[in-house]
Amino acid sequence: MDSIQILQETGASGRPEVTLDLLEKRFSARRPAVEAADIVYEFTNAPALLQQYYTLHLAEYMRAWDARNIPLKDEYDSRCHTLIMRRGKHVVGGVRLILRTPRSRVPLPMEAAGVDLSQALPGINLAYQTYGEVSRMARLPEYRGFEFTMKIHEQLRRKAQALGMRYGFMVAPASNTRLYRLVGQMTQDSYTVLEHVRVPEVDSHEGLRMIASCIDYGVPESAVYPHEADEAVSAPVLPETAGI
Repeated sequence: MDSIQILQETGASGRPEVTLDLLEKRFSARRPAVEAADIVYEFTNAPALLQQYYTLHLAEYMRAWDARNIPLKDEYDSRCHTLIMRRGKHVVGGVRLILRTPRSRVPLPMEAAGVDLSQALPGINLAYQTYGEVSRMARLPEYRGFEFTMKIHEQLRRKAQALGMRYGFMVAPASNTRLYRLVGQMTQDSYTVLEHVRVPEVDSHEGLRMIASCIDYGVPESAVYPHEADEAVSAPVLPETAGI
């Protein structure tokens, strides 16, 4: 697990450990009264803001699920688009969007974990699509209301459309999936729960039953790349766009 100095203390083993008490202290001083109008939503690659998001994500997952197998960062953080919620200079929430284009051979995290997306959408060949994964959403408890979730969804849709990404996949517990379905209904986006897609259990799931789902962001067909079919097999791997 990666670590930052403020989150380290020496345990009985003599090794640095991340503790829930330290994570609580890290965020307890930054919880003003919630005013939705004061929240800024933005995609960022600013190191200070990203570090706050990584720490918040770990803290909230430890709090909600007693999760002990989630790293502070992983290899996808360097090539994803990270959306944060902030009040002033304080990050109060965030989520990441990871892109896969027809030219990319790098699997999404859920694909690397064994989720077979080729069976997700009958009749759609993802090899010719730009698609992505929405993951690691985390917010302080005060910012988990439906209004905040809608705002996050709107920002993700705009980014997806700007990137030419039509389909966004996610893996989440059943309770989260129900909320995302409601958001899709409210925004008239096509949201599909992929009950038929098997989600293998991995350590970071902490024993929770996870469900795959997909949202169609409605990118025009002109954003699909059928002319790159051969390149998807033979072209060199291109680096993913950095988060902006």
